Amino acid sequence: MSTEPQDTPYARNHIDGVWTDSDTIRESVDPATGLALGRYTDGGPEEARAAIDAARRAFRTGGWSRDRDLRAEALFEMSDRMAARRDELVALLSQENG
Repeated sequence: MSTEPQDTPYARNHIDGVWTDSDTIRESVDPATGLALGRYTDGGPEEARAAIDAARRAFRTGGWSRDRDLRAEALFEMSDRMAARRDELVALLSQENG
């Protein structure tokens, strides 16, 4: 029986523009309480190969290899999104570490 509340997060793999699952789903657990913080799809060799192939394809056919501004824009956007959720991320990481 899972200790996970119904509203816990579920993290999936984002491969080639699509959110994907794997055959293995695991729980992230707060070591201090033993309660589930959420679930995540634990990708294996097949998911890793698909992600590597997608990244190589994007690098060869997209602007990534030639456009440093495009790469910088993507990194700045990710940074801005993380900064906007800073307190939430800090709390979650603290829970995952007990």
